[in-house]
Amino acid sequence: PTEINSCDFHNLKQGGSTLQEYLRRLVRLRARAPDVAEKTIINVAVAGLSLSPCGEYLERRKPKTIDRIFEILQEYCISDKGKQRRLEEMNEQ
Repeated sequence: PTEINSCDFHNLKQGGSTLQEYLRRLVRLRARAPDVAEKTIINVAVAGLSLSPCGEYLERRKPKTIDRIFEILQEYCISDKGKQRRLEEMNEQ
């Protein structure tokens, strides 16, 4: 496997992918780059998010640890799934 550095994190953007997909890519990258500083990963992870309630929240209240940013992203993923399910139910009616 190739060596991962902070540049790989800077290239990570959510773009058109879902928050869940972005989180999954971020977790995989983090697992391969144990030497990259937490603060760098947090800053880049927030900067790579698309404009969304999650991105806005994290921009205002940047977490201090990797574990915390992963928790917040996961909470928003769960919320997004629930919202999508409710929209689908409304469209079926």
